[in-house]
Amino acid sequence: GTWTDLLTGAVYPGGKETVLPAPMDHIPALLRAGAILPMLRDTIDTLAPATEPSIESFVTSAGPLWVAVTRFGSGATRDFTLYDGTILTLTEESTAGTTTLTLSAQGGTVYDVDLVVELIGPTADGAESAGSTLPAQTAGATGPGLYALPQGSRAVLPAGARAVTFSLPK
Repeated sequence: GTWTDLLTGAVYPGGKETVLPAPMDHIPALLRAGAILPMLRDTIDTLAPATEPSIESFVTSAGPLWVAVTRFGSGATRDFTLYDGTILTLTEESTAGTTTLTLSAQGGTVYDVDLVVELIGPTADGAESAGSTLPAQTAGATGPGLYALPQGSRAVLPAGARAVTFSLPK
C-alpha cells in the first residue's frame, strides 16, 4: 500500500525503504492507505480540567469529532471504534468513472454533536452531507462547507450530520 504525509498530503509507495525530509518544523507523520485517524479539535489546550476560562479543556467540552482519512482502493471498507462507542466507517467506491470516499459516524456518548473530516492526499472535487452538496468555502470562512487545504480537503458538516461523501478527482 501507500503512505500519505499527514501535513503535506505527499504520497509515498510502500514496500520499500524511503528517505524522507525531516526539517525541524516538520516531523513526518505518515498515514497508511485507508487510515482513519480520530483527532482532537485544534482548539483544545488540555485534556485535564481547567480553571482558567481562556483555556479550552476536553473535559469541559469535547467539541466536534475531527477525523483524518486517506484513500485505499475501490470496494474496500474500514471500521474504527472510539473509546466512547462511536463507530467510524470508511468506504471507497468507483463506478462509471467516478470515485467516492464516504466516512460515517454512528453511536457514541462523547462525540455525538458535530463532525469535521479531513481527506489527506487529493483535493476533493466536491462533498455531500445529509443529502446536500457542501458549499465550497475560502480560507478564513467559518461554518459548514468544503475547504481546500495544502494537504487535501476539509469537510465541516452541518450540525448533527453524521456522514460525508467526497467526490474524488479521476
